[in-house]
Amino acid sequence: MSEDNIVSMQSILEQCRIFSQSDEGQLPSVWRNVVSRIKSNAENSEREDLIDKRIPLGERLASNTRVVDLKNGVLIIESDHPGWIQYLKFYQKFIIKGLAMESPDLKVQSLAFRLKGKEKKETDVYEEALKKAREEMEERMRKNEEETRKFFGEE
Repeated sequence: MSEDNIVSMQSILEQCRIFSQSDEGQLPSVWRNVVSRIKSNAENSEREDLIDKRIPLGERLASNTRVVDLKNGVLIIESDHPGWIQYLKFYQKFIIKGLAMESPDLKVQSLAFRLKGKEKKETDVYEEALKKAREEMEERMRKNEEETRKFFGEE
């Protein structure tokens, strides 16, 4: 084995420090911090029979999901089960607001999800989320236009 193949511990620690200070290194830890704060109604309950003695929901969500990419304000998240994706969709507004508070420079506007093991590319997930957002916006615009016509009696 030559000296060229040996990496010093100092070099490894320096690379870890650089990674942790980069956006790529911060995003997973910010994700974990925000998601782990999620609490279910049972966790907030005063009733003993409703209190879940297992690991809190947020911790389970954080350990079963990972950040894949951040592209144009869409944070792509991968999960190992569709049930976790349902929870994340339910808490989506909380998560986006928490990410903005935790790290305002990230500018996350929406979340997109993919199931682990699926062969979808990140660009496909992004395009699907973008298409869905456009359809929702067009529907809102159509409804607003209808209401405006009704208001001014232009039907």
